Amino acid sequence: MFSFFANQSSSPQLDNKDLEQINQDDLEAMDLKWQVAMLSMRVKPFYKKTRRKLEFNGKERVGFDKTKVECFTCYRRGHFSKDCRTARNSGNKSR
Repeated sequence: MFSFFANQSSSPQLDNKDLEQINQDDLEAMDLKWQVAMLSMRVKPFYKKTRRKLEFNGKERVGFDKTKVECFTCYRRGHFSKDCRTARNSGNKSR
């Protein structure tokens, strides 16, 4: 019925009589608040990793384009040094 009640597994089960007593506008407001809370929980880890604000108005893509990034370890394009798969002490620094 509403996503807020569907995700409440630890709460006591509500039957239709209980839900009919609650105002429909209150249920809808509660459901919207629940959905916003769930969305913000999913966005926070991405924001922590990138420290960039998300743009949803079409000016900028969400995420980061790594095609022009050059690794400081192997000097290849497409990844950062922390994501490099080459051995750190191999001396493979052919530029």
